Amino acid sequence: MTLGTEGESNHWSAWLVSEDTITTHYDPILSRIADALTTVYLRPGIERLGGLDPEEYSYAFDTAPLRIRGDRLGDDMQLHDKGLISDDVLLTSAGRTEDDMPTDDEARARYVRQLVLANPELIRDPAVVAMLGWGDAPVIIDAAPAPAPEAPPAQAAAPEVERPAAGPPDQAGATPPSPADRPAITASAGSLGAVANLAVVRALELAGGRLAKRHTRDDDRAALHTTLTRVPEDNQIDTALRGAWRHLPTALATLDVDVDHVERVLDRYTRELIKRRAAHEPAALAALFELAGVGA
Repeated sequence: MTLGTEGESNHWSAWLVSEDTITTHYDPILSRIADALTTVYLRPGIERLGGLDPEEYSYAFDTAPLRIRGDRLGDDMQLHDKGLISDDVLLTSAGRTEDDMPTDDEARARYVRQLVLANPELIRDPAVVAMLGWGDAPVIIDAAPAPAPEAPPAQAAAPEVERPAAGPPDQAGATPPSPADRPAITASAGSLGAVANLAVVRALELAGGRLAKRHTRDDDRAALHTTLTRVPEDNQIDTALRGAWRHLPTALATLDVDVDHVERVLDRYTRELIKRRAAHEPAALAALFELAGVGA
């Protein structure tokens, strides 16, 4: 059956081949095994123990994990997001077990991250920073404005002194400083923020154009991921973001920052937006940068 569709199988026909294989090959053998174990071992054992009706018990088999439809997992994820099915049903649909579920600490940290992305002001709470599990992070404290300095007492006007014409000092014959003597350019909040926001928008445009099957020329490509009907898989996001950060080292070349660290933070932030199908918020990205210590 498999060789007969070689070279012609697609996503749906491959599922059909798998379904037919289970029905044609697996079910008959499993039925004979279950019937033999029930007749030869289970019911005679129950009869020997006494107190139970052997006819009420039998061995059975379940091939449901092998019969996952090609579109079932995506549908179940949408139903789970709307609170219509339980975690156990979604795990079964994905062929997973309870051992694959996140721990309480992991689940709590994920929930807090979503809250912080929705409301960056929560970073001001030290308890929220601790629950994120990203290590020590600066706690933002609103400092009261400093009092205005008192005006100095009035003084008598000084006599006017003739000054030379304004202009740069004479540089004739001066030796220019070497590159080692020039001060490094540090990343201010404005310069790094501008580069980061442009990089995220470009990455979302690239990913949205690859993930959204239908869009027009006038659509905002940076927002196409918010229109997806299903949450993309991790491997789909990997493909959609391929090459998204290619020009980031060049854009950050004049800033004294850890380019790899900035790329990791931007990649993690962008992936979270795509999974949540949420729009990019510059304020949320700035809060994430401060939490992760980028540009400090």
